[in-house]
Amino acid sequence: MSLKNEKICGLINYNEQNITKIKDIDQLPKHIVLETNSTCQLKCPFCEHHSVYSVYPKREMNQLVWECISNIPETYNINICLTDTGEPFLFSRLSELIDILLRKKVTLEILTNGLLLDEKHIKLIANPFLNFKIMVSLDAINSSMLSEIRKCEHSQAKKILKNVSFIKETFTNSGLNNVRLIANILIVKQNLEHLCDIISFASEHSFDEVHMFHPIILFKDILYYSVVSEPEIWKPIINRCKELANKRGLTILCPPTTDYNNPEESSPICPFCWSSTWIMADGSVKPCCKPGTPILGDLVNESLQSIWLGKKYNKFRETMLLNELPSPCARCFFRWESVGRILPNNYHIWDDNATAYELISRCNKIGGC
Repeated sequence: MSLKNEKICGLINYNEQNITKIKDIDQLPKHIVLETNSTCQLKCPFCEHHSVYSVYPKREMNQLVWECISNIPETYNINICLTDTGEPFLFSRLSELIDILLRKKVTLEILTNGLLLDEKHIKLIANPFLNFKIMVSLDAINSSMLSEIRKCEHSQAKKILKNVSFIKETFTNSGLNNVRLIANILIVKQNLEHLCDIISFASEHSFDEVHMFHPIILFKDILYYSVVSEPEIWKPIINRCKELANKRGLTILCPPTTDYNNPEESSPICPFCWSSTWIMADGSVKPCCKPGTPILGDLVNESLQSIWLGKKYNKFRETMLLNELPSPCARCFFRWESVGRILPNNYHIWDDNATAYELISRCNKIGGC
C-alpha cells in the first residue's frame, strides 16, 4: 500500500487490520486543545511540563493565537479544550476568551487541577449561553493520599477536595447550569484499591462522567506509580469500577481490558490525526501534546486551515498509515486503547534509558510539548 503520491484526506476507519478512508477530512479540526497559558501551581511528578524536573517556559497565548480563535467561522461546530500544559484558571485573559467563544458554536472543555474551582473563579466563565465541560483531576478523596500522589502541600489537597465537594453549589450560585462535570482519575499504585470509592464520591457530588487513565510512562521515574504493565492486578478493579459507574448512572471511559497481540503486524491508527490538533501559546501547531511529537506548522506563517490541510500534516498522517511512526507515537498506548486493546509490556516505557530530567530537558530543546 503506497500513499506517497496520494493526498491524505480521509478519516480512518480501522477494523483490526483493514484501514479504509471513509470521508473527506473536515476543513478544520473538530477538537482543538488550546494552550492558553503554561503556568500551574502544582508540580505533579508524572507531568512533563511541571514536575520538579521541568524547565517548561512560562507563557500565555500570543496575539496570533487570539486571531486564529477569533477567525473560526461562527457556524462551525467545534470543541475547544483549555489547556493541556497549565491551569486555565490562571490565564489572565480567561473572561475575555469566553466573550470571543460566545460568538462561536463551541463546546468549551476546561481541564483543571481544582485548586481555583471556587466561586470567585467560576464567575470568570459563568455564562448561560456557552456549553461547558469541566474536567477535574481527582486522583483521591482524602487529602493525605492526594498529597502523596500529586506531591502537593496538604493545604492544597484540602482546598481541592473542598472545592470539589461544593462544586455543584458553586455552579448554581454563579448561574452556571449548563455544565457537564467530569472526574479525571489517574490509575496508579497509590489509589488502585480506592478507585471505586472515588467513583462513589463523584456520583454523590453530581459528576456526570468519570475518565480513568494510566499515566504515560514518559520516563522511568513514573514506574513508581504505574501499574499498566500488571493487567492481572488492575483489570478486575477496572471491571468493578465499570459496574459501579453503570449502577450509579455515570458515563465511564476507562482503559480496555482485552490483550492485544502482534502490535507490529497490525498497528492501530491514532484518531487524533484526523480530528484534533494542539495549538501552543507561541502559535506552533502539533498533532499531540506528548514529548517529541513534531511541530507541523506555525500560525506566524500560516493559517490554521492551511496547516491542517497542508503537506506536513498530511505527511504525518501518511506515516501513521504506513506504520512509519516517530518514536513517541510508536510508544504511545493510546493508539492501542483507541481500538480496545492493551499494549504489550515492552512498549510501555517512552524512552528506555532516559531519566526524567534528561527526557524533559531534551523536550524543551526541541520546542517543548
